[in-house]
Amino acid sequence: SSGINAEWPLRPGNQLSKPLLRIFEPILGDKAEGILLKGEHTRVFTVVHSAVGGLAAFTKKKATCIGCKSVLKRENSAVCDNCKSKASAIYQKRKKYRLRLCVDTTA
Repeated sequence: SSGINAEWPLRPGNQLSKPLLRIFEPILGDKAEGILLKGEHTRVFTVVHSAVGGLAAFTKKKATCIGCKSVLKRENSAVCDNCKSKASAIYQKRKKYRLRLCVDTTA
């Protein structure tokens, strides 16, 4: 059970009730509060819990170039078309960096 009280924002004096009433009172009249803030439609709610974050449903993981970090068109390559001519230097730099990490962790 989550500690979320779904009715709290709709109670008079809380976050949503006053702005909603200001918008709808000219249209619905005096019965606006009863229509908007009370009734069967306010009792049903869904709470969605995401383990990764709210934007996870809108994102996709893409492979990026190890040289310039641009998104790769072909995911079976480690470098983009722009970095292809420098691929050898990029690989050597990465290998040197990894070797340095291995030496630093064992020392």
